[in-house]
Amino acid sequence: SSTTIGASSSGKRQLPILRTPLPPFPPPSPVLTTTDTQDHPDGDSNPGSRSENVININHYATKKSVAESMLDVALFMANATQLKAVLEQGPSFHYYATLTTLISISLFLQVVIGILLIVMGKADSNPGSRSENVININHYATKKSVAESMLDVALFMANATQLKAVLEQGPSFHYYATLTTLISISLFLQVVIGILLIVMARLNLNDVTKQQRLDLLNNIATALVFFTVIFNIFITAFGVQKTGLYPSPYGRRNY
Repeated sequence: SSTTIGASSSGKRQLPILRTPLPPFPPPSPVLTTTDTQDHPDGDSNPGSRSENVININHYATKKSVAESMLDVALFMANATQLKAVLEQGPSFHYYATLTTLISISLFLQVVIGILLIVMGKADSNPGSRSENVININHYATKKSVAESMLDVALFMANATQLKAVLEQGPSFHYYATLTTLISISLFLQVVIGILLIVMARLNLNDVTKQQRLDLLNNIATALVFFTVIFNIFITAFGVQKTGLYPSPYGRRNY
């Protein structure tokens, strides 16, 4: 619209003044919460703030804690066998004090890890259904996979040492075939578990399209860990008479 100002006292006609409506104010920008800004590098948001999760994130994390606990128990049994082998050598063994201290510290740390895993397993809050999460669930699951992988590697080394001890004793050992088979199967299962953990660590739990696949891989890994622990229970029950790390006080036999 426009209005025209009348003539001034000097008789000159003034130009009309145009009046245009002001544009409306833009809508306020949405406020981003802490959870909304904790995005994964590949662009996916934190699943704790998403309602379309297709799996129960708490159950997923709990199964990983159970797998860690079982690997911790298997490693504890293997370290206890190693400690027994060192103690049987006696103080005359050159590395007696060193190995006794290292294995004892390892056993103590495994007890602490077991207690922490039990406490974590008792947490009944479901992080997948709460919008006020302050952590990235994908990062949390990845760190648990890394911890599980390290326990798997430690158990693999302990089983490899046990297999070497059995092979050094030769077929004359009463449980030679049994222990060789059990330890070999345990080592194979640990390799498969390691591959599964690597695949799981590379997948993003924030992506709902991959959650079912991750849950399936997690279930398979947990089942394989369970069978690995069963095999290690029988390995400990049959007993490894000596290990390749600790020479026999009576000298090594020649085969």
